[in-house]
Amino acid sequence: IIAKDIGQRLESMGYVIADTGDNGADAIEAAAAAAPDLVLMDLVLKGGMDGVAAAGAIRRQFDLPVIFLTAFGDRATLERARVTEPHGYILKPFEDRELQVTIEIALNRHQAEKALRESEERFRMLAESSFEGILLYREGVVVDLNTRLARMLGHETGDLKGKRLFDLIAPKCHEGIRKRILAGDDSAFELKMLRKDLSELPTEAVARPIRHRQPGTRVMVVRDLTLQKAAERAMRRRATSELYGLVVSALPLITPGAHQQVREDLIKMFSDRFDTFF
Repeated sequence: IIAKDIGQRLESMGYVIADTGDNGADAIEAAAAAAPDLVLMDLVLKGGMDGVAAAGAIRRQFDLPVIFLTAFGDRATLERARVTEPHGYILKPFEDRELQVTIEIALNRHQAEKALRESEERFRMLAESSFEGILLYREGVVVDLNTRLARMLGHETGDLKGKRLFDLIAPKCHEGIRKRILAGDDSAFELKMLRKDLSELPTEAVARPIRHRQPGTRVMVVRDLTLQKAAERAMRRRATSELYGLVVSALPLITPGAHQQVREDLIKMFSDRFDTFF
């Protein structure tokens, strides 16, 4: 009788009643068949499954917003209901306006949560498909990261969540990073990160603040420079060797009769200057 009364009141507000049941099993079956926008669930139902258990099953299986209707406001009952993350409570008896406002708030909240989840899922897909490491941190603590970065450092993704960011960076780079943060410098920079075996990984990173539910969240994109540094070293060795050959071949013409030590000093001077300005 109460369910029919509530149904009539809802229809007068412009809502459509998908189905009504008086036990948990029927409620779950109705949610699966009718795919409603929202479920009003009494905490007390017939059968062995109460409203809390039925609501939990509906939330897990169908991701539907649930509002609890109850005449029982005791702490133990409400605590059990809270675990299912309902979108609202209405204590009987209630007014039509109270019911309508609670429903509208629940629907809007559910849509916002769904949009946020979809946004986070898109970000996760983008991050996981990236060839670069991506890390989220807040107040110096790692919040999340992609698989690429974890593998770069020789870790599993779960190993690094909750760690201090500086625990992943070589100590000699800490002071430079602090200065960049204080100066508000968001440009790319090179740093040495630490692998699981504590060996250093040459990287280039750029970190920027992002809009997030919690302030102070920043995202850092990390590129592995191992191959680039190896190529630079090879190029340096080759260029130094060519310069050495050039200087050695030219010195007899420039300094005929010069002492061997003078020639070696000149070679070293050219080599050092080349290395400095490479």
